Amino acid sequence: MSVYDVVVIGGGPGGYNAAIRAGQLGLKVACVEGRETLGGTCLNVGCMPSKALLHASELYESALGGEFASLGIEVKPQLNLAQMMKQKDESVAALTKGVEFLFRKNKVDWIKGWGRLDGAGRVRVTAADGSEAELQAKHIVIATGSEPTAAARNGYR
Repeated sequence: MSVYDVVVIGGGPGGYNAAIRAGQLGLKVACVEGRETLGGTCLNVGCMPSKALLHASELYESALGGEFASLGIEVKPQLNLAQMMKQKDESVAALTKGVEFLFRKNKVDWIKGWGRLDGAGRVRVTAADGSEAELQAKHIVIATGSEPTAAARNGYR
């Protein structure tokens, strides 16, 4: 059993910030995250990838539409969707690698797996291969994010 001052369950924006800050304060910290990369939905598939694609689309529209022409710049842009997606993927990879770097810099252990509370001060982690480990902590931060209910996904309120 590994013993920590703080165990954070969830490696998204709330969890990784809490873990890094606790590490900066000199605490022994672990962050439990089941995804292959840190950053949660926001960095991996939500906000940041969407913003990268939106930015590229806005530039394409400026070149295609009248904005460039009104400035005296004439171009005939061609959309290369494969390159646009590659650039988005590279941007996401750089951001998630940045979080990993901050974990190393601040001595935060990334425990790869899915965590669940297992009694007072205990977190049980199940890895992708099905193996289990137990962590003990003085403090546990639950930062698992959220998912919409089935009703919300289907447009019901």
